[in-house]
Amino acid sequence: MADARLTLTHKSQALEILRTTHQASISELQIEALDDLIPTLQEELALDEKWREWAEAYVEDDGTLFRMHRKHGFSKSSTFSALRNALLLPPPRAELSEPHPSVTLTISPPDPPTLHICLTYLTHTSLHSFKQTLLFCYEKLRLYLLEHEQLGFYCVLDLGGARIRDILSDIVPWYTTDLQPRYPSMCAATFIINYTWMYGGLWSVFRRIAPAQALSRIFFVTMEDLEMYFPACLAPPEPLSPVYSYPSLSHVSWEERPHSPIHFSVLEHPPPQRTRWKLFMTLTRMLGERMRSARWWKRWRWFGWILLLLVVRWWFTRRRPRRPVPR
Repeated sequence: MADARLTLTHKSQALEILRTTHQASISELQIEALDDLIPTLQEELALDEKWREWAEAYVEDDGTLFRMHRKHGFSKSSTFSALRNALLLPPPRAELSEPHPSVTLTISPPDPPTLHICLTYLTHTSLHSFKQTLLFCYEKLRLYLLEHEQLGFYCVLDLGGARIRDILSDIVPWYTTDLQPRYPSMCAATFIINYTWMYGGLWSVFRRIAPAQALSRIFFVTMEDLEMYFPACLAPPEPLSPVYSYPSLSHVSWEERPHSPIHFSVLEHPPPQRTRWKLFMTLTRMLGERMRSARWWKRWRWFGWILLLLVVRWWFTRRRPRRPVPR
């Protein structure tokens, strides 16, 4: 993890150099978008002035334009096309009617802000609320990065209790089509905690299709690693306040924020152990709990223990080497 922190520091310095180098191209893109693209889209699609205000503020964000320009290989035509597609997406909401408790934000200047996503609270019926809350937080983070002249934030992803079906069928396609094009490469690093053996297949597929640049920003860590090398990414021991209850994002101390009954499972789960023995013990414990609650086991458990002892005795007798019979 010490190497990861050093790598992220070097990447941040390299991004600042690239940003200064391509500032002229970014300015040209902004002028062309403000003079031609936004008026054309507003006239063709009959968009209101509220959309135009948001679009102009989005285009004037140097950090967003730089990240988009870098993602498309510093090609002006590709960046302009991606910018047009991003402006065609529905603008984020100014307020949330049904915020989701899985998303919170911590700010510890001068470190980058940290977005905490805890999938334990995610259910199939709350997916829409989760998407709207995450989109709202990304827009707030974009404004925060613009105000403090930073290029990215950190994300702590808690996989404890998450269901893979919901992740694959809903969240991943929505993230790649709606969220990522609008906020490209804004996440500087993702720290995944509480990962278990059930995500091994998902990760083996993802690392074959994801670009190397995205894989270099993903780290599988424990709470001890975060506490030692990235203490600003830790959630405080007290209940977190969700980002949607903040009157602003300029809080310096935790005493200034309102309290919330949301607790994070990142401080409750032990570090995962991905071994076959741990998997066997977990399955055995689950089977034992299910059998102890069954009525037939309470009646016939004595017969089951006798049968188990006979099987163990037969197994050891079978594996014992036979002595040659003297003639």
